[in-house]
Amino acid sequence: INAQSAAFPGGRPRIGVCISGGGNRALSYATGVFRGLTEIGFMSQVEALSSVSGGSWASSLYMFADRRLSKLLGTKTVPAELSMEYLQQDHSDILKAATSQFNYAIESGLFRQTPLYHLWQEAVGQVFLKPFGLDSPVAYLA
Repeated sequence: INAQSAAFPGGRPRIGVCISGGGNRALSYATGVFRGLTEIGFMSQVEALSSVSGGSWASSLYMFADRRLSKLLGTKTVPAELSMEYLQQDHSDILKAATSQFNYAIESGLFRQTPLYHLWQEAVGQVFLKPFGLDSPVAYLA
């Protein structure tokens, strides 16, 4: 939907998913939601996806990253089978991005004297979007 096309393609969507914001917590939550809904076959029926802030980091990767969903989201986990060894491994490309060096990206931006109004955008782009080829500052994701 944009200024040239104000109507949703194909009419009004019947099933949508909304993902809230909240930084890394929202990204982690959204990854679990997408994994669970994909696992039960529900995401194939979703016609609209709305998200904000940290939820949008995961949503944009889910929608536009060129990766197998099992690699992007990780595979199903069974809580009774979890161990510290298992938890210390990377199982999801999205969650790997979430545990990367976000603070370092902020600090290096400050060191380079990146204007503060660009600092957050640059750090999010570098940490969450760049590993998936989605970090263009002039391209829209949708």
